[in-house]
Amino acid sequence: MKKVLIVGLGNIGCGYDYEENHVEGNKMKNDILTHASASYTNPLIELVGAIDPDSQCRQKFENKYGKSTFKSIKESAYKTNALAINIIIVCVPTKLQKEAIDEILMYYNPEILLLEKPIGRNLRESIEILNTLKTSKAKIIAVNYIRRYLPA
Repeated sequence: MKKVLIVGLGNIGCGYDYEENHVEGNKMKNDILTHASASYTNPLIELVGAIDPDSQCRQKFENKYGKSTFKSIKESAYKTNALAINIIIVCVPTKLQKEAIDEILMYYNPEILLLEKPIGRNLRESIEILNTLKTSKAKIIAVNYIRRYLPA
């Protein structure tokens, strides 16, 4: 069983889990819209916890999933078995992505690193992130581009 850690509890991390109506007519009401719900409901994955600086986001996540939360990547690394985490899902705002990836790779050695799009704020930052990822030990690095439409 793969162990998953989510970095960022905004809409795509787990925020859409709290929406009453995902689209008009509730057509998507029971669909899995977040990384948290996808990880939690997958029988091949153990959702270990999540990281977010916002205490309200952490509390909502803990209430819904009964899993640990942490204020920072560093805190999570010290309070979990960092070597046991197989998959890290990064869903932070784009402006924080490079810093988050750098810190993740400082404390963790994930097999799989899933990034929310886009990678970086501009071409220069994107190249810096890609160069950092090339030196990581992650076997699979993926960018989540599957969501083509989600009404705001």
